[in-house]
Amino acid sequence: VTAVVSGNWPNEPAGFAVQSERGFDATVESGWSGAGSPVFTLAIVSDGTASKSPSNVGECPYPTGTGAGGGPFGGEWNGWSGGKTHIYMSFWVKRSSNWSWHSSGVNKIGFVWLHGNPSVYFSDQGSSAPVQAQVRLQNIPSGARNLTPNVTNVAVTAGNWYRWEVVLKTNTAGNANGEAHWWINGTKVGQYTDILYADASQGHTWEKVQYYPIWGGVGGTKAQDEFVRMDHWYISA
Repeated sequence: VTAVVSGNWPNEPAGFAVQSERGFDATVESGWSGAGSPVFTLAIVSDGTASKSPSNVGECPYPTGTGAGGGPFGGEWNGWSGGKTHIYMSFWVKRSSNWSWHSSGVNKIGFVWLHGNPSVYFSDQGSSAPVQAQVRLQNIPSGARNLTPNVTNVAVTAGNWYRWEVVLKTNTAGNANGEAHWWINGTKVGQYTDILYADASQGHTWEKVQYYPIWGGVGGTKAQDEFVRMDHWYISA
């Protein structure tokens, strides 16, 4: 992956075109639409500590009693016209300082869709702080695969803004040569170049990105009011 050295998008591959740049000034903006039911409990709130575009940010609340395996937020997505085989994403995340990591270790942030499925998701993986930033695969020919840090492990903790950058490239037909690269706060965390995202009968182009934070797998409820905040989603392809 050849990156452009840029203060804004330091690991964006050369030659990419902007698909969306969202500052969270409104619940629907920059090509993002609501999905799920209820469509929105996403709030636009003020956070002057946001790293990229203060002070407006998006907040997904997790009030006391929120059950695991979902969230009070129905999700948002951004799609595009025309097949994209190679995409770059940059976004900032902040979990409330009292965030309770789920016992399953799963703390999802969002998804990328391929051949009609949410095939890639980003997870702050772990049941206690600090946790790992993982890219996880599902609904692919192998069934599921968890991509763990294999370059450098950057610890993720609650209470502070941290930045994800991700580059995904689909495989060519019949070849396990798909790619996933990701960075936390500018440090490369993982790099995989042997992924079979789709078989010969499935679509090989990325369809949409979905912001849908999900707490946990099965079992448990939030014992206190918590939140996940998101700022400045940038997507290019």
